Amino acid sequence: MSFTRRPRRARPNTAARPWLPGRTCRPHPASSPAPADSGRLSRLSSILAALDQGIAFVDATGRVVEVNDRCLALLGRAREAVLGLGIEALCLETEDYQASVFLDLFRRGAAQAPVSFDSRLADRDVTVKRQPVFEDGAFRGLIVSLIDVTPLVEARLSVEREKSFLEQVVTIAGAAICIVNRDDVVLTINDEFTAITGYGRDQALGRRRGALLRESPPSPGPAEAASAPLRQAQGRIVTRDGRRLTIRKNAAPIRDDTGRVTGGIESFADVTDLIRARVEAEEASRMKSAFLANMSHEIRTPLNAIMGLAQVLLRTPLDDEQRESLETMRAAGGELLVILNDILDFSRIEVGRLEIRPEAVDIDRLLEEARRVMAPLAEERGLLLGLSRDPGLPRVLVCDPVRLKQILLNLLSNALKFTERGRVTLAAAVLQGVSGEAGAATVRFSVADTGPGIPEDMRQRIFEPFVQAGEDVAREHGGTGLGLSISDRLVRLLGGAGLELDSRPGQGSTFSFTLRLREPDATPAAVRPRPPLSPAADFGSLRVLVAEDNPFNRFLLQKILEKLGVSRQAFAADGRKALEMLLSAQEADTPYDVVFMDLRMPGLDGLEVARRARRAGVDTPIVALTAQASADDAARCRQAGMTAFFAKPYRINDLENVLVGLVGAAGSSGHEPG
Repeated sequence: MSFTRRPRRARPNTAARPWLPGRTCRPHPASSPAPADSGRLSRLSSILAALDQGIAFVDATGRVVEVNDRCLALLGRAREAVLGLGIEALCLETEDYQASVFLDLFRRGAAQAPVSFDSRLADRDVTVKRQPVFEDGAFRGLIVSLIDVTPLVEARLSVEREKSFLEQVVTIAGAAICIVNRDDVVLTINDEFTAITGYGRDQALGRRRGALLRESPPSPGPAEAASAPLRQAQGRIVTRDGRRLTIRKNAAPIRDDTGRVTGGIESFADVTDLIRARVEAEEASRMKSAFLANMSHEIRTPLNAIMGLAQVLLRTPLDDEQRESLETMRAAGGELLVILNDILDFSRIEVGRLEIRPEAVDIDRLLEEARRVMAPLAEERGLLLGLSRDPGLPRVLVCDPVRLKQILLNLLSNALKFTERGRVTLAAAVLQGVSGEAGAATVRFSVADTGPGIPEDMRQRIFEPFVQAGEDVAREHGGTGLGLSISDRLVRLLGGAGLELDSRPGQGSTFSFTLRLREPDATPAAVRPRPPLSPAADFGSLRVLVAEDNPFNRFLLQKILEKLGVSRQAFAADGRKALEMLLSAQEADTPYDVVFMDLRMPGLDGLEVARRARRAGVDTPIVALTAQASADDAARCRQAGMTAFFAKPYRINDLENVLVGLVGAAGSSGHEPG
């Protein structure tokens, strides 16, 4: 709208117009205002100077005749560079708002409304307003005001940048995103939402989320879920084309500055395929475990008969050729057993089912046992097998003795296999200067050989499964290539960083690993070895029941028991028959002295037979003879009430020791068994 001054009273000299006093104006020397007008003008001048807006007055000819300090500051110019010059001195010319054009329009009366536009002065954003001044219908000039809107523009740009950033995040997010208002009505979705559900923006915006997705179980809206800052859930939705998907989502309320819930945001991902893959993987793992258990049983069962009968025959009078053949048969069976155990261990490690069972271990004894086991092979190959022990090594430490011994035997076996001449040394030393908890030792175990060494390009791959140093090595020495891989993983399971290798071609190799082992709270008493069987021990009075479905193993056990002098034998080919014979003997007050029982039998398995026998009050020792060789199997046997557990192929000495225990128990109680 136009701005028009009030009519003023006539003055004696109408040609002379007073200037506003103050810093922004100078009085005309030929005129002198009245005292009342002078005070009023002084006040107006002070107000003009105090304004935060830049103010300038341009007369009808286009000259700048008034300007305040704020305007000069925004222009970045001195007063002398502006006053008296044309309107161009205000630097407000734009392509759309040319000052000369608007001045001409105002002079001719073609335009009377003020004009506003945005401009930029140096580094400041300003809003410019040109307000025409009319007096008695005649155009007198322009009031130009400059408002610094830089903070507002920066705030708006910041909001726009943040909004743009959030829009990009929502758009490229790998999960579906849906934003709803307080009433659960969809306000925003992203492209991934459309890709998963099939609903585009036209079909989704403005609809209630619950009705759109038909989620089950139903998800609460923002108002109902206001108390939870973040909700995570899994559910099912129905897509536009009717497919049911499983989703995993996160949802949270949106609040205003006062904390009031104004809506909600949720993101979700389609996990249908993931869950299906997990179920399939679990089923595959279950089938793999079942296959390995069956394979173990099917291989160990005949292997048990082969190795067992070889042991029986080795106890008979033989000539040199026969003894050599049987020893070869037993050694071949032992190698097959090592391969089978490696495959089973590797499979258990892969699926995370190999448990570590730490206990107090006599380290000296374990090292000596490992050396003694490998001594025959070293002697056969003409090698020296040494043992080096640090005097500062604690005698008893806490570790899994089975797995530690397995690692050492694997490393010793490899070293002896690949070394043609020289020596192999097993060593254990305490690392000094290694900080750690009190009552613990950092022990470095190593096996060094004088073999051919390992090529540099194989030193990393040698720890991978089924990898050997070369095809010629595999042909000459055999093996599966699993020993080092299993040992490396076992070291990690025991808390170490894995196996380390130091090798020089032609000078030998050293495999080592470091474990942090604590000392036990109390040192256990030394385990005394069982005394050897007396030649005069009489097993003839023992009544023994053998429950075994495999005819080869029944035959083997029969021969072993006969060889040990047990003549009172009974046999059951399945679990039901074994239970029936146990209960009948109990009722007749002629219980068996011991039962050797296979676990996997038709009808009732060995575990169920043991459970039912114990519930019926049968206290006969039950010894499990099974092809299922894991620690878990041993635990299940104990839980079922079995007395001992031997994995096939078992040794004659294992069965012999059981009978020795029975004879010893009978002797100490003062009565004969049976």
